[in-house]
Amino acid sequence: MDGPRRPAPPGKPGGQDPLPLPKPGFDPLPPPAVPPFGPDDGSVLDPAKITEIQQQATATRMALRDVRDNLLRRRYGNSEPRPFTRMDGQWPFLLIRTYAGDVGHRPEDPAGLPYQGRKSPDIVVTAAGPADEPRIVDDRDRIAELAARDQYILTSGVTYDLWIHVWNLGRGQASGVRLRVRQFQPMPPDVPGPQETFLGGTALDLGDRLSERAHRVVKAATITAPAVWNIELPLLLVATIDCLSDPASGDLSPGADRHTAQRAIHTTFVPQ
Repeated sequence: MDGPRRPAPPGKPGGQDPLPLPKPGFDPLPPPAVPPFGPDDGSVLDPAKITEIQQQATATRMALRDVRDNLLRRRYGNSEPRPFTRMDGQWPFLLIRTYAGDVGHRPEDPAGLPYQGRKSPDIVVTAAGPADEPRIVDDRDRIAELAARDQYILTSGVTYDLWIHVWNLGRGQASGVRLRVRQFQPMPPDVPGPQETFLGGTALDLGDRLSERAHRVVKAATITAPAVWNIELPLLLVATIDCLSDPASGDLSPGADRHTAQRAIHTTFVPQ
């Protein structure tokens, strides 16, 4: 059998004579004469050189830290450098506010939060709109209009739209942001509870904190208000936002995680 042929020189079709086939046991890549770091390698690491490299790395690290602290002083006007937080880095910093003026500092004591952290201004419930209306709102006037339509008491059996105002206060944009909404329905004393129901969710992108899309209002679900047995037991809505570069902890309790906020809302029972 002929082996592979050499490339044909210009003007000579078919190539030259076939190359001979390798003999059995032939190794096309013989080992090097002196294997690196092998028995014949007499290299010796210089301890002084290693120490010099380590000192240079430490000096570079300290210089970068001094530059960072100087920038933080210039930015916040403090005599002492502000502790470096996630908000200062090139990452997303996702937030659903627990109270007006919330900037994401966690953890916070639920007892010291307005309404014990269960009246988030970013969870808005409105009368159900048309099915073809936009599900993501960026326009500031439209956001204010939705807030003005917020319902404080729901009527059982009536359909409502659930809107969540989501924020990115970080210096890096957030892609593939996941928004989820749960409902915790109060149950009568003889029924174990609370009963958790997944209402809906969606995915979206958020720009960095200086962009026009740093915060957006999203229609997360359309719900029908359930019947409750006791007007004193509110319906609890819990919204969570996170992404791969800024994941949530999974703790849904008030004041524990800036990714999650709650809103307690009452429902009136209408007998059928």
